[in-house]
Amino acid sequence: MIVGDVTVAFRRGILEHILNSRPKCALFTKAATLDADTQRYSPENEVQGEGYQAGGMELEGGTILPGPDGGLALVFHSPVWKVATVNAYGAVVYLADDAGRTVRIICFEKNVISTNGPFTVKLAGAADGGVVTA
Repeated sequence: MIVGDVTVAFRRGILEHILNSRPKCALFTKAATLDADTQRYSPENEVQGEGYQAGGMELEGGTILPGPDGGLALVFHSPVWKVATVNAYGAVVYLADDAGRTVRIICFEKNVISTNGPFTVKLAGAADGGVVTA
């Protein structure tokens, strides 16, 4: 009997493509229109402030781990702008080397303000599906 399921090798390949495409995290104001239909990174309504550079920050520590329901999860260290003055409502994880294709939209559900201090975007761990689950 043949079961119609996507192979683990294919899933791993998708996650490896993401790892190899320079994933970045950028911060956005409440004025940004970000949802599941957001296809590419755009600097429109990106935050501006001391300690933050347009385009955001490259993610580090990318690892493929067992995820929920027998899948795979791609996890990263949470990005931290160590000394930043910003006011952000959400973040976008996107692939800098894949035409800015978006991977995940993160809504903080409120304005989060940092004044000359650290600003951290907490990314999901493997048990919660990571940045991407395949």
